[in-house]
Amino acid sequence: MHLASGALKPGDRLPPERDLATHLRVSRSVLREALRSLEIAGLLDLKKGGAGGSFIAGHNWRFVTQAYSDMVRVGTITLGELIEARTLITVNAIQLGCERATVEDYAALEENIALTEQYTRDNDYARRRLAATDFYRLLAVAARNQVLLMSTEAMSATMLEFLKAPRSRKLVTLVESRHRFMQHFRRRDAEKASSEMVTYLAGVNQYLLIEADVGRPSPGNRRSAASKSLVPPR
Repeated sequence: MHLASGALKPGDRLPPERDLATHLRVSRSVLREALRSLEIAGLLDLKKGGAGGSFIAGHNWRFVTQAYSDMVRVGTITLGELIEARTLITVNAIQLGCERATVEDYAALEENIALTEQYTRDNDYARRRLAATDFYRLLAVAARNQVLLMSTEAMSATMLEFLKAPRSRKLVTLVESRHRFMQHFRRRDAEKASSEMVTYLAGVNQYLLIEADVGRPSPGNRRSAASKSLVPPR
């Protein structure tokens, strides 16, 4: 088997269990347990039926998302830490995106902003929230880095769990900031694009922390001021 080497691509089918067991010199029961472990890890898709078998899994970030969610639920990750990490990852995506983005990426981002603007006019804040979150995924796509994309999608999914709670007030600067950002991003000005995004996120982050009644961690005691975990509302 050549999982680590990359010889097998997403969607490729592994040989039958009998052949694999013979090749690896293990019993079929041991092989099945190994295949199930690879499925749990998100590396394989095990399908039943006539067209079934063991297939190399495609890009699937649900396992990373689940890991973030689990750490949040048990208090390993605080809201302040998650917000801080999301900002750093977003800036990295912007920097790479300024180098690698295509015309198609610009079009996808502009379409997202148009949708966000429409939802804002319609006071449809549920859909606006989803569109605003998807903007970060599109940035990661433009960066052409699967690790950044994986991290962005996992963090966004975790943040959305928290944001399911009703907000006491609405942010009104989103669309304006997105338009300013795109002006810099299209010019491939990573410094100005990053500055615009960090400025916007600073306001969002402060808002989220206030809404969650969580103070920012101080340099000398990072966790004490943000000791409340980001437990999604039921």
